[in-house]
Amino acid sequence: MKNKIESIVIEHLADHDYYADDLGTFIDDPTAWAIIRKGEHTGKFCQDLGENDELPAKGRTFRLFLPLVENYAGLSDAEIRQYCLQDWQRMESNERGEWSYLGIRARANIVSSNGVRQFITSAGLRGVESDSGADYLESVAKDELLNLRLELDALSAGFEGMDEAFAAVETVNR
Repeated sequence: MKNKIESIVIEHLADHDYYADDLGTFIDDPTAWAIIRKGEHTGKFCQDLGENDELPAKGRTFRLFLPLVENYAGLSDAEIRQYCLQDWQRMESNERGEWSYLGIRARANIVSSNGVRQFITSAGLRGVESDSGADYLESVAKDELLNLRLELDALSAGFEGMDEAFAAVETVNR
């Protein structure tokens, strides 16, 4: 019996190790450009508070968000503020679970010539935002299928049913 590919799937894997630190970070100590996350001054920059304005009390969650202002070097203050607020809103929506990071890979389920069931995967792409458009997710899946096919070809193991398996790919969330 030849090695046989039983099926090929695109896996969407929860990527718990990836963090949106390209947007900024949550902090407690006020600093320039930090955005207030809760209380009556939610959404304001610390540097915009008046003398008598108070930050919310420290609690179980960080009270401020510090965007990566350096991402916007060379822009006007108004543009920096706009983009920093967008980054803060994006990070907050991640914290609320409205989106997360995924890893996407292609996996071939195979049976070796001696009857052992195994799988071979593409390297995969991590850090994909779960609310990316369907076109982008499909594009990543196609790239991973190509990478898997190259990997299987490199093994030169003489897989039976390779064309049929690639024609019947399914997507699974794990």
